[in-house]
Amino acid sequence: TIPDHWTPDNSLYVLPSGPVERFVKFLDMEGHTAEQLAQSLLDFLKENGIDIKDCRGQSYDNASNMSGKYNGLQAHIKDAEYIPCFAHSLNLVAKCAAECYL
Repeated sequence: TIPDHWTPDNSLYVLPSGPVERFVKFLDMEGHTAEQLAQSLLDFLKENGIDIKDCRGQSYDNASNMSGKYNGLQAHIKDAEYIPCFAHSLNLVAKCAAECYL
């Protein structure tokens, strides 16, 4: 693919050093259930010609509607490996630690 900002084919490409990722878009959501989020995400990917099987990973905050193993968004998107958001996890640990000492 062509790694520039002027062609539509620039969301991900692979260099000899490894894959390069690009932010695609914020989506307006009608609801917050895992089912609604999964449908919106899958619809967006389909509309833009992106096969979910080409997606390697997914990462969200630790809210149950996102990260739930059986009913969260990650459970609906089985073709992409789920990795919890490290920044959100670290923030939760720091918040808990700070509250323990107050």
